[in-house]
Amino acid sequence: MPVLLGGVAVGSLDRMNLRNSLDEADVVARFVARLPAAAAEIADALSAMRGG
Repeated sequence: MPVLLGGVAVGSLDRMNLRNSLDEADVVARFVARLPAAAAEIADALSAMRGG
């Protein structure tokens, strides 16, 4: 299941992990914890594409 921020896919959550997880909140929290790094990488890539 893709996760979109502003229409840009920043990752995905594995539905099987969510279904099989004893604590779905933990699965989501681990994914969300990686979002700042992903956002920084996306910003860097966009900046490089624009020549900045």
